[in-house]
This record gives sequence, C-alpha cells and structure tokens, in this order.
Amino acid sequence: MSLDDDLLPFYETGRKDQKFKPMIEQLYGFHQVKFPTPFEGTCWAILTQRNAMQIAKRMKAKLVESYGTSLEIDGITYRAFPEPTKLIEAKEDKLMDVIKNSRRTKYLISAAEAFGDVDEFLRTGKYEDVEAWLDNINGIGSWSASFVMLRSLGRMERLNLDDRWLHQAASKVYGKDLSPEDVHEIADKYGQWQGYWAHYIRAVA
Repeated sequence: MSLDDDLLPFYETGRKDQKFKPMIEQLYGFHQVKFPTPFEGTCWAILTQRNAMQIAKRMKAKLVESYGTSLEIDGITYRAFPEPTKLIEAKEDKLMDVIKNSRRTKYLISAAEAFGDVDEFLRTGKYEDVEAWLDNINGIGSWSASFVMLRSLGRMERLNLDDRWLHQAASKVYGKDLSPEDVHEIADKYGQWQGYWAHYIRAVA
C-alpha cells in the first residue's frame, strides 16, 4: 500500500508548480498501490505486452489457479500468485497449455529463473543496476523494467520518459502539447519524487 512513503516533501515541491498544484488537492494522501511482489509485477508486464487487457487477466487468473497456493476462509477461496520456484518446476509444455502462447511462456520461465536467485538487491541496489538486471531478463525491455521499478518495487526516483501515454496525460494537465524534452524538464524538478508526479498525472488525466 506504500503507506510508509512520506509524501510531504513531494507535496512541498508540487505546490510550487501551479499547473500541478490542483492535482495535490484532488488526490491528497493518495499512495501508490503496488503489486505484492516484484515477480508478480514482472509476470504481469510480460502478460500485457501487445495483448488485450481482458486476455491478459484471463492468462493471469489461469496461472494463479494452476500454480498458485490457496486458502479457504468461510467458504471463500483466496489465491496467491505462484512463487518463482513453482514456474521453474513446471514443465514448459504444461505451462504452455495454461498460457496458450509459446513466446510468453518462455518469457515467464526466464523471469522465474531470474527471481528464483535474487535477494534484497532489487530494493537496495542502485537504480541503474537494478534496471539493468531487469532489462536482462528475456522478454523484459526498458518500458517493462521501468514499470516493475515503479509499480512493484516502489522505486519512484525515475520514470520512463519514452512513455507516450505519459506525454499525452501531462500535455492535458499542463494545457499544451509537451515534447519528451518538456516532460523530462518538468519531471527533473521533482527529483526522487518524479515517479509520484507521473503517477498523479496518470490518475487525474
């Protein structure tokens, strides 16, 4: 739930930005809701690449049902996303039967093998090193690596400035057509909070 994030320094910077200031008043206290684990976020990035959202959701649900653990309370079954070891142990052809896509199946196995042998480096390592580690996973490019850094690890100090949707959203908020360079210049003013700046922009726009 990101409730440990102290947003006061972010708000202090944002109130100096007259175009952004109304966003703070509208979303005051809004913290980012992250994926429970970076592995789940990485798998979601793989499932949503060039894929319709509803299809990706069905793939994920089937993956959880087939390889995740579950707990039943008062007649309600709660399911957890599978651990990397579960996908490592799965036969590729069996996983293929679940995902129905050979390329995504190979990407998921690659991600599981990577996350099966990693420690707190993801949360404490230098941003550039962690991003490069993610980018080295088969099927994870720069956009997906940035997505996992932001939405799974809560690393808010950077953002993917090649994100066209962010350019469109920021242009709407700032009332003019912004170039990637313009977005970079605005985001730089937010320092370690530029991820939150982008998150608020997206939420409002």
